[in-house]
Amino acid sequence: AEVGVDLGGRRIRKKRIASRFIREDEKVSVESGDEIYALLLHWSAKETMFKLMEDEAVDFIDHLHILPFAPKESGTFHACEYRSGQEKKFLIHYDTHPDYVLTFACWE
Repeated sequence: AEVGVDLGGRRIRKKRIASRFIREDEKVSVESGDEIYALLLHWSAKETMFKLMEDEAVDFIDHLHILPFAPKESGTFHACEYRSGQEKKFLIHYDTHPDYVLTFACWE
C-alpha cells in the first residue's frame, strides 16, 4: 500500500503561516491550550496527503481538508482531497513527542 509520511518539528512559525494551510471550514482543536501543537499536526497531516498524491499542483487550502477530530497523544483522523475530482479519502495516523509529531497517511 502507498503511504505518505512526515516528521514535523515544533516550530513557532506555523502559527504565523496558518492562513496558508488551514481552511476556513477546518476546526483546529486545541489540546491543553497548545495551539502550536494543533497547527503542527494539521501541517504535518497535509504534508503526508500531498506526498501521497504525488501532484505538485496541490494547494493545501483549496485541495486538502482535514475533518474535525480531538487531538490526543496518538491516534487517527480522516481527511479528503478535492484536487482529483474524486474526493478521495485519507486515514491519517499520528504520534506525538515533546519535540515533534509523526504523521503518515494512506488511502481509505
